[in-house]
Amino acid sequence: MKEQNNSKQHRFNIFSSSEDGTVHYPLFDMVFSPYIAFIRNIRSFLYLGGIYAFLISLLYIIGGQQVYCSVANFSHSQMCYGNVYSAIVIRFVAFVLFAFFCNRYYQNIWQGKMFSLRTILKPQKRDLYTIFAMIVFVAVNAVPMLSWQILAVRVPNPDWRIELMFFGLVSIGFLIPIIALRFYVLFAYIWSSDVAPKHRVLWHKTKGNMMGLILSVSVWFFMVSIFMALLSNVIIRGASKISYWGVFAGEYIFNLALLSVVGLLVNICAVPKTFLDKE
Repeated sequence: MKEQNNSKQHRFNIFSSSEDGTVHYPLFDMVFSPYIAFIRNIRSFLYLGGIYAFLISLLYIIGGQQVYCSVANFSHSQMCYGNVYSAIVIRFVAFVLFAFFCNRYYQNIWQGKMFSLRTILKPQKRDLYTIFAMIVFVAVNAVPMLSWQILAVRVPNPDWRIELMFFGLVSIGFLIPIIALRFYVLFAYIWSSDVAPKHRVLWHKTKGNMMGLILSVSVWFFMVSIFMALLSNVIIRGASKISYWGVFAGEYIFNLALLSVVGLLVNICAVPKTFLDKE
């Protein structure tokens, strides 16, 4: 009787690991918890995101690289200037500011750490790790585009066996971002300064959660695509008659929207860590 009670208790304990050491993420939490956490902490986001959106907008406008420069009928095209090298530098600085935001957003939302205007931009050791991890993140998710480019420009081999082998090897690039979903939680370990499991251990522990991870990121990507498409449409429509103050306001709103998208992705990385920690 005692063994039956223990078995029943284990069956309904969603935070416990199974007998083989794997940790199962509840599907509902994986899909909806990032948005619930974002809404509950909307004031914190508006504080942190508002400051970083202002700095990023100022950077782009001073550097002549604001979002309106990509619109053909922009009424103040004289505000757009700079060469390729300055554009790369400006975008890298913006990339660093996004990394700063991710670090502090996680610490505030998931660790309860508060930031003042004086400390919000104070560099942390974790910022360097975050920048490096984000570069790896971008590189990993760019692999499918490289695979697509290779397949698009190459001349097919008349030997079908060689062609099939080549296609199979190059097509692996399309699977790499999907496989990498299992390791998104490592971002949360970087931001929290906790000791992360070894990659082999983490791969084993997260076995059986691919469907939840794919669904979570797919919902995020679907919502982001619609949201940014609508926002871009508003920017394009108003570009021909916008004032100088409107340029800054539009740039600020656009960057704040980007930060909200990034904040949701931070939450998506953080949610699995809560289950791994409660193992």
